[in-house]
Amino acid sequence: MKRYAILIAPCILSPGLQAERKPGSHWGYPFLSLMMRYGVDIIPLPCSESTFNGFKTGLHRQPHGIKYYEKLDGYSDHCRDLAVKVAEQIAQMEMGGYRFLCMLGVENSPSCAVDHIYSNSGTLTRSGIFFQSLQHELKMRNIEISAIGVLRRNSPKAYARLERILSDWIELKKDDEI
Repeated sequence: MKRYAILIAPCILSPGLQAERKPGSHWGYPFLSLMMRYGVDIIPLPCSESTFNGFKTGLHRQPHGIKYYEKLDGYSDHCRDLAVKVAEQIAQMEMGGYRFLCMLGVENSPSCAVDHIYSNSGTLTRSGIFFQSLQHELKMRNIEISAIGVLRRNSPKAYARLERILSDWIELKKDDEI
């Protein structure tokens, strides 16, 4: 029997992992609720920012943009190393019967953005450093997992896209059970 999962950026599950934590900010909960309603497994990705260089500069970091992280000594290597480990884990899980429906990233995040990053010079169309490395590593292993970018404030398009994927999955799951 196949198992189905969605990979998610960890701050969707735990907003406290964000550099700029706002009390009562549970912007990811509608997405979590939707996934739980459909009964799909939810697998958090590692937080490349909070795991970089220990507690003080990792979990208790200040908010910074993409240029800061691109220049931060060792950060790109850290993201690549994490991406390799995660891609290997995903490949092993697929061999064990998992199928990944999609992965959710966080738009404007310098690490986990899917398509858009805010910078001092405006919005850039590109992935965050970790997501870019992860997508590269998945491609190297011939693994295709679509990515959805979630905005922290309001993300009706991302929510609708995820709901469509889950709705389609229910039909696929019925076919698998026959």
